[in-house]
Amino acid sequence: MNDPAFAALQDITAAAFVVVALLALREWMRDRDRIHGYLATTLLALGGVATLALIGPNLTGTAGTVVADAELVLFMVSGAALLWVRHQVVPLRRLARGAAAAALTVSGLGLIVATRGTVGTGAACSSTPSQLGPGAAALGVFAACTWSACVLEPGYRLWRLSHDLPAVQGARLRFLSAGYAAVVAVVVVEVSAVLTPCGTSGLVPTLLQLVALAIMPVLYISFVSPSWVRGIWRQREEEALRGAVQELLLFTPDRATLGDRALQWAIRLVGGEGGLVADAGKVVLATAGPSAGDAVSLLSGLPATFGPSVVALPGAGERRAIVQPLALATGQGALIVISGHLSPLFQTDEFDRLAGYASSITAALDRVRLFENARRKEAELSEARDIAQAASSAKSDFLSRMSHELRTPLTAMLGFAELMRLDEITPKHVEYVDTILRAGTHLLALVNDVLDIAAIEAGKLAMSPEFLNVRSVIAETIDLIRPLADGRRITVETRVDSELTVAADHQRLKQILLNLVSNAVKYNRDLGVVRISAIRFDRATVRISVTDTGGGLTDVQIAKLFSPFERLQADRAGVAGTGLGLTLSRTLAEAMHGRMGVESSLGEGSTFWVEMPWHEEAAAGAGGAAGQAPPTDHREYESERTILLVEDTLSNIRLVEGILERRPQVRLVTTEQGAFAVELAQQHRPDLVLLDLHLPDLDGSIVLEQLRAETDLATMPVVMLTADATPGQRERLLASGAQGYLTKPISIPLFLEMVDRFVGSPTAAAARGGGDSGHGASSPGSAAAGDAELYLDGVVVVGEEQGSPLSPS
Repeated sequence: MNDPAFAALQDITAAAFVVVALLALREWMRDRDRIHGYLATTLLALGGVATLALIGPNLTGTAGTVVADAELVLFMVSGAALLWVRHQVVPLRRLARGAAAAALTVSGLGLIVATRGTVGTGAACSSTPSQLGPGAAALGVFAACTWSACVLEPGYRLWRLSHDLPAVQGARLRFLSAGYAAVVAVVVVEVSAVLTPCGTSGLVPTLLQLVALAIMPVLYISFVSPSWVRGIWRQREEEALRGAVQELLLFTPDRATLGDRALQWAIRLVGGEGGLVADAGKVVLATAGPSAGDAVSLLSGLPATFGPSVVALPGAGERRAIVQPLALATGQGALIVISGHLSPLFQTDEFDRLAGYASSITAALDRVRLFENARRKEAELSEARDIAQAASSAKSDFLSRMSHELRTPLTAMLGFAELMRLDEITPKHVEYVDTILRAGTHLLALVNDVLDIAAIEAGKLAMSPEFLNVRSVIAETIDLIRPLADGRRITVETRVDSELTVAADHQRLKQILLNLVSNAVKYNRDLGVVRISAIRFDRATVRISVTDTGGGLTDVQIAKLFSPFERLQADRAGVAGTGLGLTLSRTLAEAMHGRMGVESSLGEGSTFWVEMPWHEEAAAGAGGAAGQAPPTDHREYESERTILLVEDTLSNIRLVEGILERRPQVRLVTTEQGAFAVELAQQHRPDLVLLDLHLPDLDGSIVLEQLRAETDLATMPVVMLTADATPGQRERLLASGAQGYLTKPISIPLFLEMVDRFVGSPTAAAARGGGDSGHGASSPGSAAAGDAELYLDGVVVVGEEQGSPLSPS
């Protein structure tokens, strides 16, 4: 075909091939990877074929033959190089590679031998198919088919794989496949030039040249994709990527999930094969793909601090990895994406986009870390709260059990001693009984103090703060201590400024003052003086001071004074006490937002003081005034009464029987099993049920619920008779329907008052008919947990205020 226009088109096509080949060569020189090398080889070979096709017809003789042979060799080389590109993307079996190489070599060499003397004789088209002979023509067709197969099969394979890749990588492979198809068109043109008779002309060769020329930009774009082209390719994934980033930043629940999602998008973003996301300290959060092992090895080899880079994997052929540091708040993390057979092109744009994406991952990881820390702290706080609640519950159970176990034997000791004291016995036996009472009272005081301190430490000692008149509380304290002071001929003097008012728990404040004043009497000299004063110490507090004229204390003794069980050798001097009074008093003062201290000099006496919050509101009185001691002599009722006693300790049963001998018209029905309580109540219809809390078969609270569940027993008076003096237990049982709560050891006057109130007084019927007499029983903690207490009809009656031999520590 000698048309000048066609020749010009051939020149332009050849020049285009050469330009694209040079661009591919430049890419290979920059990256030096095998795929770019094979692509450059392919395009250089095709460019050489196109160039030789232009100059070959103008050569004659040996030169023409050499050029023709070179064209055939370059054709075969281009096909082999394209096949090896395919092998780098999707590996071929060794047998297939060998067969393809053999077919290209045999067909190429055979065609060179067969066309000797018929091609390149100096005429542009001097040979015809008939001149080539059937063997040469067949070899030409075979070589063309072999070459086309080496080109079309990779093109088809890459086209199919492009659908599973990210947008940019898929588009590159599709453009590359289209370029392969164009190369086949060029081959057709070249083969037709050889096999078509000289002078053959027509539209087909021109169209093929135009198609080949039009495909050149496609090949260029597939090798060196401009940023604007890649932007067009990515448009369909940009929205999905923005959604993924938003999810990473705002909604990812934990670092492991975030790392996995972030890595998947990072791999997709640059068309990688695998990689990892690492937290600060090179802690791997997520790995993915067959290259995960390579990514971990690469991470372990990174220095402590590193910058963004594209590195070649050692021992991994031509594969590369993009390494992006993550500037986390806790240190430097890493995002690594490794190329694979399906991601042959890692370029600057991928590197830059991955760097921008890494900043989003950094922000998301820091957010999730804060969220995880907050959630972990919340879990730790919840766990600590559960542990504290469990410990508090365990302490409560311990206090309840210890109160019961310690008070139960004391109930029998002190109760029977009181009964003997009330009967007519010899003076010698009176001395014995008094000794028992003193020893038992001492032990009870020790138990009370220990339980009070334990309750305070457990936060279980309830307080009922109110506005108290200081003068009234001091007067009550002096009334209680006066017999002890008179016995030693000690004068008690008071000086109180105006009508001072403090905010404190009445019973606990009186307990503190009673301890201080009793110590001032006990450790004083005979005919000494105890001075009690109360003044406004400052704008917020009132100081109550107790001064004695005793021997005083040294600095060493003062340092030990508030230690538990520290009595400063007072036991050698014959002074009774537990060594816990001052410790408990200071603890109580601090629990009421006050404080306590001492000032003393050896030989000059001591001054103990307690400061409590001052309140300007005047108090009408100290509150909690005691009534008159109920009679303990024999008393008869108008008719016989029945009391049901549910108690498992035989000595306590005998004690109640002995006390009720002073009420001869009371018939006592007893059981040691809580399971029989309801049945006995229905059978005997008692006027009063005395119910122990700790029973061998059922808890007393369950028995109370069973009694209240029976319609005919729902209003029957039930008084808890228990050694558990903890306020929480008391309030719970009163709220559950108990009309009273009497603590052990039993105070005989209080016990008889309770019996008279329910079964012997004129209001007993009303008490039996209404179920609310005990529900309003005093505020919790209004009496010392250690004293014998009766909570009844909204009134708190404390044993020591009723003339009982029991006294506070």
